[in-house]
Amino acid sequence: MSPILKTWRSFVNTIRWHFAFINQQRGWLVVAVVFHFLWGIFNGQQILAVNLLLLDSHRPHIGDGVFLAFSGPSLGNDNMTVLLGWLLNKVFFLMLISALINGQLHEHDYIVMLMVRSRRIWWLGIVVTVILVAVGYVILVILATLGGVATQLRWDSRLSSFFVNQNVWQAASAMSLTQVIVSVFGLTVSSLAVIGLIQALVALHAHRTIWGTLTILTLALVAWIVGMGENAFVWQQWLPEVQSILSRHFPFEPRLPNFTLTMSLVYNFLFAVILLVIGSSLLRNFDFLGAHNDN
Repeated sequence: MSPILKTWRSFVNTIRWHFAFINQQRGWLVVAVVFHFLWGIFNGQQILAVNLLLLDSHRPHIGDGVFLAFSGPSLGNDNMTVLLGWLLNKVFFLMLISALINGQLHEHDYIVMLMVRSRRIWWLGIVVTVILVAVGYVILVILATLGGVATQLRWDSRLSSFFVNQNVWQAASAMSLTQVIVSVFGLTVSSLAVIGLIQALVALHAHRTIWGTLTILTLALVAWIVGMGENAFVWQQWLPEVQSILSRHFPFEPRLPNFTLTMSLVYNFLFAVILLVIGSSLLRNFDFLGAHNDN
């Protein structure tokens, strides 16, 4: 067997190994799907209630509900319900990645190197697994949210004039449902992949999964807090986790003209590459047996 084929087989087996750990916590994925279905219903009902108060005869579209569900805490928004929905989306994903990291730190940790025989392949396998889990997770939660919103709002290929009438996120009303879904998908996948890698690096370095989770939650809370005021600080766009807030991006947020979806996608891509390089260097001397100290 050629060296390239051996390396490829080792890499594929590594990913299978990682997914085996994540599969042990698939219950969290079910919880995430159920939550987002209910979240879609809730946001659809919220839009209908506001529309009724406006006495608007034009019924909002399904895209309006999807945008609202994934909008995140906008500038000046201190609504705890919005914050909770945005945070729980991350928490469910972090629980899946925690299962992966726990698998490396506990009962099977000393077997990993015997199977993989390469720390670089092992770390690359973690990176690819985190990205694949982010893609699959986001697809499921978007579909669940769509299903929930569809029970309340009528189907249409474009958004309605709801946000224009509300004088908020007006640019969204010019978008199609497909554009909203693509924007949500790209932004959410890239942001979750970044926080998944940060969580993995911190947890593996500290030999404690909880530190990785707390690091991400701290970053998320900081991103929320800096946007609570009415001042649109330009520097906030460079803080990790702000990129995951759809409603703070231009053209939805006119006060941040340089903070576009494209900028966030590039930011997350470069951040992920940097984390890949840091992980390759940092975990070169990773002590697998020392992980038992976490017990």
